[in-house]
Amino acid sequence: MQLALDLAPVPMSRPRVGGVPSSGVADLRERLLADYGPFREGRGRSPLDQLVKAMISARTDDGASAAAFGRLALRAGGDWTRLVAIEANDVEALLGPLVSFAGTKAGWLLAALRQILEERGALSLAFLADMAVEDAVAWLTRLPGIGLHGAAFVLNASSLRRAVMVIDTHVLRVVRRYGLVSADGTAKEAFEAIMATAPAHWSGEDFHEFHWLLKRTGQLACTHAVARCGICPLKAVCAEGRKANAARAVDPRRAFATTRSAGRPVARLPVRSAAATSRLL
Repeated sequence: MQLALDLAPVPMSRPRVGGVPSSGVADLRERLLADYGPFREGRGRSPLDQLVKAMISARTDDGASAAAFGRLALRAGGDWTRLVAIEANDVEALLGPLVSFAGTKAGWLLAALRQILEERGALSLAFLADMAVEDAVAWLTRLPGIGLHGAAFVLNASSLRRAVMVIDTHVLRVVRRYGLVSADGTAKEAFEAIMATAPAHWSGEDFHEFHWLLKRTGQLACTHAVARCGICPLKAVCAEGRKANAARAVDPRRAFATTRSAGRPVARLPVRSAAATSRLL
């Protein structure tokens, strides 16, 4: 599931901020790498393809949004200008039951494609490779339906591989529980904290891998229903993990985590290997 955000551009510099040490983000990545192993996805979609994918993915399961993208791509036949010429209700029909808010997304998608075509004279986002990251984010967030998450997704997850962090719901949940931001911290605050403390030498591939590592943690251990701290690679340094460890120290017989939603005990599940899960994205 992805976040639908409508946020103003934020600074991309990386000074030390607040109480977060400059080594904190790098340490997180190293701990996750030690458990899950490295992740290199290879060349991503074109930035325009990634824009289309980003615009239909908000509040939608990854598999469903991938299927919806496939239907749009098939209709476009390799040329998104063919999509520009059709009506919004036809695009909505293609998205159908696969994605949430299909009508709204269809309207935004067509409006964004038409704006790019009008301003650039062609449906291409290749020019973003030559812009400063903050300028590229600012340009993208001017498009209908594109906020900070969508802009970062286009810049980092595409073949551009720009050095910018993508914050989805899994990543936000993990960094909240870890303590990088407050328990009710926003995606914008998480983005700013990571961008401000990530090592200056990190490449787009490093940010892409870090996003995947945090997302895996959110899917396997730090889930929405329960924080399975006992199997989490970050349990020794995470605020939530330290609380769980302290509770077990008081009562060593405690063998269950507790759901946040209903307070019911939930047995811990084993973490699958990175090899078994790396291609589930």
